[in-house]
Amino acid sequence: MFLQNDGLANKISYWHLVLFLLTLSFDGFYSQVVLISFVVHTLIHAKRNDWNNLLRKEVFVLASVFFLTVMCTIYSSNQREAFRLLSRQSAILIFPLVLFLNRIDLRKCTKPLLLAFSFVSVLVVFYLYVDALRIIRYNHLPLSTLIKPAFLNHNFSEPIGMHATYLSLYLALSLASILYYGTSTRRPLIRTLYFFSACVLLVGLIQLESRATLIALLLLLFFVAPFFLKDKKQRGLIGISVLFVAALATVIVFAGSFRTRFLSEMKEDLSENSVATSIADSRMQRWALATDLIKKSPLIGYGAGDEVDLLKEQYFNHKLYDSYLNKLNAHNQYISFLLTGGALALTIYLYTLFWGLRLAVKAKNFLFISFVVLIAVVSVSENILSRNKGIFFYGFFFSLFVCAHCKRKTASVEYESAKQTGNLTVHSYVSIDNV
Repeated sequence: MFLQNDGLANKISYWHLVLFLLTLSFDGFYSQVVLISFVVHTLIHAKRNDWNNLLRKEVFVLASVFFLTVMCTIYSSNQREAFRLLSRQSAILIFPLVLFLNRIDLRKCTKPLLLAFSFVSVLVVFYLYVDALRIIRYNHLPLSTLIKPAFLNHNFSEPIGMHATYLSLYLALSLASILYYGTSTRRPLIRTLYFFSACVLLVGLIQLESRATLIALLLLLFFVAPFFLKDKKQRGLIGISVLFVAALATVIVFAGSFRTRFLSEMKEDLSENSVATSIADSRMQRWALATDLIKKSPLIGYGAGDEVDLLKEQYFNHKLYDSYLNKLNAHNQYISFLLTGGALALTIYLYTLFWGLRLAVKAKNFLFISFVVLIAVVSVSENILSRNKGIFFYGFFFSLFVCAHCKRKTASVEYESAKQTGNLTVHSYVSIDNV
């Protein structure tokens, strides 16, 4: 956890990453300050040979979304918004550059980093529940108010200023990490801590009501875990999966607010016709209008930063006034890329996700697979690369998993080479479990 046998520069790098993950769920100012400090520290300690790592294929693939935005900025009609988006997405370029340039051994650090991130997520959920209970007590409301709309979805995550979907992404990856590492430990007390933390995260996920994230989590637990985990871990995760589905089904059946969110509202959201009882416009209606725009410029789109302006005009013309007043984007990352850069942009994004998934499957890395599945599924319902929290989540963890995989692969090649030549005298070649 504390890298006691590592050099001072690597220890400082490690604690920069820990602080970055500790602050990721809160105001973006803190995580940005830590990131800037980490970049400066990396540049100071970089050696001449380290700069060669920046020419690796992995760096260009990980940063492809940023380069895509640069290209689409050239022919944008809203340059001001395009440069704002480019500024936000610069983190997608910075993370792979700085992680591949830094000398820290991510093979050893990924597990403690993921656990630090996971247990902070547990504390965040605790804080949100404490805050909600404080408000309920102050206003002399019944405890059942906790499962009413006033404390669900965005209202639940509002005290820390986070969008419910992005927070649910954090909790989902944290839950996958805790389940993965918790089912492999043999110490009863530690297993109890992991189980309790998993329950807290599960309750928080249900409270946030992010349908896309919960669907992704079900896919992971039932279709991914059985193929990529050992027998012992399979039994533990299958048990948790059954508990998860039972808990979710129970709250949907017995709690009217959850039933409305997961059944009624989801049906309305996927309807192409206006619903008389609903003020909000459905996603399907917005997607249909976006599709009409895409047909007019299918190859190169309209440029970065133009999405909302184009859709607002369509919203107004088709009387989707709620979407118009709230300046809503397409709420679909795939459609957003089609609007921004056409078929070329979508192809690049799909290739990046497929490349990451292929790498994760080849390495049999359950948590890497979990990350890619979460991104791919949530991209159906959110523009996750338009906001800082989504950009930081995508940029950091994608780069972390890929960089750790590359360093593990490099170490394995060096180990085999040293073994064949009889020069295996260095103790740094250690067996590191898959993340």
